[in-house]
Amino acid sequence: MPAKAKMLETRKLEAYLLDFDPEGLGLSKKISPDNLLDFISVSREGMEYSKYIKIFNRVELFHLSDWAKYLHTNIRTLERYKKTKKKLDASKSERVLQIGIVLSRGVEVFGNMVKFRSWLYNSNMALGNNKPKDLLDTNFGLGLVTDELTRIEHGIFA
Repeated sequence: MPAKAKMLETRKLEAYLLDFDPEGLGLSKKISPDNLLDFISVSREGMEYSKYIKIFNRVELFHLSDWAKYLHTNIRTLERYKKTKKKLDASKSERVLQIGIVLSRGVEVFGNMVKFRSWLYNSNMALGNNKPKDLLDTNFGLGLVTDELTRIEHGIFA
């Protein structure tokens, strides 16, 4: 993909993440990150594999192996979801939404996807020298990453 086209795709994803509208994922409800009850409802309904992977892989932010780790499954199972057009179960749908919120927050804090991606893929002393992307597989890790983004936003660096 040419650099100009990739930048345009990056901007589209940034706009999507800043607005974080899961209707773009083919869900029936427009939800707000401020309304957790809506997130619960959307999680329970499940989401189609093809819808979420299309959005999040647009700028190649995560590999399929990353998603397998985040969703506590394996690559073959994710490929089966894709092939059968099956919806993700509640826990996997919830994780996708949680990661979407973190990505939205990261783009907001860093101002663009390029800077956020750099932060996401580099070891961080405040996170025990872990890469933030490696912590997205647990609720505790998502919380640590979100807390660190808040500290960065307020100019508090470890």
